[in-house]
Amino acid sequence: PQEIFLQAELPEEELEALRQLLASRQTGQRQVRFTVPRIGEKAHLIAMCLDNAEHHLHEFMVQKRLRGEMERKSPALESLKQVLHPETLPKRIECFDNSHFQGTDYVSSMVTFVSGKPKKSDYRKFKLKSFEGSDDYAAMREAVNRRYGNSLSKELPMPDLVLIDGGKGQVNVAWKALQELGIEVPVAGLAKRIEEIFVPNERDPYNLPKTSPALKLLQQLRDEAHRFAITYHRKLRSDRTIRTELTSITGVGQKSAEKLLSRFGSVESVAKASIEELSEVTGRKMAESIYRYFRKLDTSQP
Repeated sequence: PQEIFLQAELPEEELEALRQLLASRQTGQRQVRFTVPRIGEKAHLIAMCLDNAEHHLHEFMVQKRLRGEMERKSPALESLKQVLHPETLPKRIECFDNSHFQGTDYVSSMVTFVSGKPKKSDYRKFKLKSFEGSDDYAAMREAVNRRYGNSLSKELPMPDLVLIDGGKGQVNVAWKALQELGIEVPVAGLAKRIEEIFVPNERDPYNLPKTSPALKLLQQLRDEAHRFAITYHRKLRSDRTIRTELTSITGVGQKSAEKLLSRFGSVESVAKASIEELSEVTGRKMAESIYRYFRKLDTSQP
């Protein structure tokens, strides 16, 4: 630079040291001029620089303090890092669990914990459909691809650790799916019953003491993912049962059933609706058919 603005006068020896440093980093012989603006636009620029520096210093100190507090308050994360050896402290952990009923209505849930606490805004659920029948490995592969291979990979930050509710087989499937996507994220699995921890490419599982903070955190994640998956699965089954009841009415198809449920919210509300209210969603003839179905009216009556 040709000129450098200073907030205050510096001793001549310090200025000379700065001149020599700058001279060693430029090809020309031009000497840099140091000035201390007192008024005008240049003084205003100095004031802006001071404000910006104070702001960034404040932000840096706040973030440093928060990181320190988080690490002090999260022995579970420190313990987990020691066990699984991820490159960084696993602040963000995403846990997957699959659920199905006799091989039907396969769903997968993903819950997210940040700094050891649930972040429900980042929970996601998937209705799996890339395979037929009962296939836990295919279910896990699809769930991983849906989360990390699609638009969600840009919508949500990458985790520091992926946890699977399952044993060695499902862990390896999840890890291979991530590898195929070119994603390097540590993966672990928590098996049920004896609570063994599996990691890819390691033959023997880890067994942590029941009092371990790391184990308790993994159990909390696993149980929350299981709860979220079961809740979603039950809703799907309930919705299907409700739609089946409506579609059993003569003339009511799948689309009409969905419109009715969207308008009235439940089968009970549909059953209580008048013909006029039903006609707002369906035609008059279908509305009368629905009305008679729920009231078991004799169609021969006037």
